[in-house]
Amino acid sequence: MKLQKYVESWENALRENRFYKLVILLLLAAIIANGYFRRDKAVVITPPEIKKEFWISPNRASDEYVEQMSLFFITFVSNISPDNVKYFHQVFSKYLTSDAYSRVKNTLAGEAEYIKKNNISQSFIPGTVTIGKNGVVLITGEQRRFIGNEEVKKGRVTYRLNVVFKNWTLNIDDYNIIEAGNKNDDNAGGSDGGSGAN
Repeated sequence: MKLQKYVESWENALRENRFYKLVILLLLAAIIANGYFRRDKAVVITPPEIKKEFWISPNRASDEYVEQMSLFFITFVSNISPDNVKYFHQVFSKYLTSDAYSRVKNTLAGEAEYIKKNNISQSFIPGTVTIGKNGVVLITGEQRRFIGNEEVKKGRVTYRLNVVFKNWTLNIDDYNIIEAGNKNDDNAGGSDGGSGAN
């Protein structure tokens, strides 16, 4: 009798052991499947206003997407006032690559302090956007700068952005301002080392 109870108990333990092994294998398969299907999902940041149809893939984007996102990015360094400059520069910094951030952070901080101290407001109305080679985007338009209520500067400027697209994300690798008449506005790509704002 005791032997039969022992054998029965042992068989029950084996059945439970097999059942738990099966459950563990099913959970492992579910975890692997979850990881496999999740890796292709991404959160894509779109321009605030979609004016043109565009496409994106993990490491490339259409010129229309680059154009619309570049216009969005440039807003944060071109349309500034003492009240919004700090916040706008913080937002702009989120889209910089880590290398660009380390190069530009002091320039942005200095510009913010200068704008607040001198009560400077600036507006930029984009006119043309040119997508060049190697991620170079040139945005040309009319810029006006005021100290208080007095207009102190008005003219055409070009903002040059070097953008990179990786892992579904468009980031700024470098940016600078090209004043009208400056011949450094080629479309060949690469940076002329003049990161920062005017």
